[in-house]
Amino acid sequence: RIRPHTGGGFTQAGASLVTYYGILSSKWNVEKDRILLDIEIPANTTSTVYIPAAVADDVTEGGKALSQVSGIQVTGAADGYVTVQLGSGVWHFAARRIMPDESIDYTEYPGKYKVEGGMVDVIEISLQQGKLILAVTGNTGELYPVTGEKDRFTDASGSVVTFHRDAAGEVETVKVDVLGMTYEGLKM
Repeated sequence: RIRPHTGGGFTQAGASLVTYYGILSSKWNVEKDRILLDIEIPANTTSTVYIPAAVADDVTEGGKALSQVSGIQVTGAADGYVTVQLGSGVWHFAARRIMPDESIDYTEYPGKYKVEGGMVDVIEISLQQGKLILAVTGNTGELYPVTGEKDRFTDASGSVVTFHRDAAGEVETVKVDVLGMTYEGLKM
């Protein structure tokens, strides 16, 4: 399973692993309007790959639409990733970057949210260069709006962030589901 986690100020990352069948590697590079993903899968091996994109039509391999490339099976699209099943070989993907939804007023969400009990005291949401950033215990990630769901976001790690509003429509609380744990905080 290959699932790149872009963000955090990084513009590129890569890793490789020597397996019994050969080298398994993955490298990504973020450009202005697209993400490039290079993958090598050893012989007699398959892999599930999560490509950071909204829909399969936003992804190409070797400059061709996914539907035109033999050996690629698109298995879904959710939470900011298009999922494909690949066999052995060298693959070169390009995906249109998920850009912020211009219709969302990101200024409603930033602030510190007080968490009662548990391992986390404060959840911080900030707005940096037009991007909504989640910070929990020193870990940060860029939030992406979930299509069709107001006040709900995800990040590249799969965290789900849901904001709740008071009777006046103001953002009042945040709920963060991350790595099987849930934190809820009240805006300070």
